[in-house]
Amino acid sequence: MLVLVPLLSACAALAPRPPRAVPFVHGPFHVAHGDWVFVDPWRPVARAGGAATPRRLVTRVWFPLDDRGAHPLVVYSHGFLSTRDGGAYLAESLASRGYVVAAPDHPLTRWAPWGVRGDDIVNQPGDVSAVIDGVLGWDPARRPFRGSIDADRIGVMGLSFGGLTTTLVAFHPALRDRRIAAAVSIAGPMSVFGPRFFATASVPFLMIAGDADVIVDYRTNALRVPDTVPDAALVTIAGASHTGFDEGARLLPCFIGNSDRVGCWALERWLDLSRTPDVLRELGAPENGMIVPATTPEPCRERPPAHALAVGRQQVVALVAVSAFFESRFAPDPAARDAAAQYLADGLATDFPEATYRNGRAIDGGDTG
Repeated sequence: MLVLVPLLSACAALAPRPPRAVPFVHGPFHVAHGDWVFVDPWRPVARAGGAATPRRLVTRVWFPLDDRGAHPLVVYSHGFLSTRDGGAYLAESLASRGYVVAAPDHPLTRWAPWGVRGDDIVNQPGDVSAVIDGVLGWDPARRPFRGSIDADRIGVMGLSFGGLTTTLVAFHPALRDRRIAAAVSIAGPMSVFGPRFFATASVPFLMIAGDADVIVDYRTNALRVPDTVPDAALVTIAGASHTGFDEGARLLPCFIGNSDRVGCWALERWLDLSRTPDVLRELGAPENGMIVPATTPEPCRERPPAHALAVGRQQVVALVAVSAFFESRFAPDPAARDAAAQYLADGLATDFPEATYRNGRAIDGGDTG
């Protein structure tokens, strides 16, 4: 299924796609997906009122059907109250270009009848590593896709809480996975990270965010990236909301105007930030360069604007940026990598006037591994 098909609903209407953007929207391969379970018995899940059980990661995997090559692997982490389908439009697009994309349900921050726990963020970088282990460990005879995984081309991406997970697993001095070669945070929290946090890992990093985001405030989070993270860039989408980056936003009725109105309503009821300072200290703050704020930043301190950029348009800009970024790092042909990097830096904003690109500071050199 082509990723553009579900984006053509009435509430997600698209402007005509510029020809230069089309190759970054979908590739030449047909795509399939399925669910697999990876179990990490060493990190049990303890739910309120119940016994601890092995950490069971139900994971949706998208893959190309007719590509026998060595595939890049990208692991997607969903946002708070979302699920493994939250980035389906991104996964389908990448898989059509020859990528394998795996998205686990993080057990305690997904929507579930037994409740959600934000403090489980400390375990989510381990979930990403467990999924990487699981996909790399598949017996060749039992892989659902043809070809293999290229262990030198492993990326991570995530939205919101998943963006925070992505940043932790890519850069955290103790929790990072050294196999990760590129990372994308979509509207992920950044205010808890100081420059020193990023000093021990050299990982190309892209932040994608909307400047109308009131859930993870754009000004105090995404806008800091170019000046805080080496080898990083920021794609800003004017008028884009926070929840508009999630697959589920396309199911909301048109009259809502801005999906962040629903997101704020949900967070007011289910997000408990009372343990934030303890969680940050559990993650090693402030010794590792993370910042423990004097007061915990609350989402939705400002009311969402009545109207936001159309969800379909927002998601197409995001998937083009994601595709161009990963291709700039993982395309087998150096000329293709250069062309993707050039498009991300110059072509994206030309094709989509609501998008701007800002490059960050260069890495100073030295061994950061």
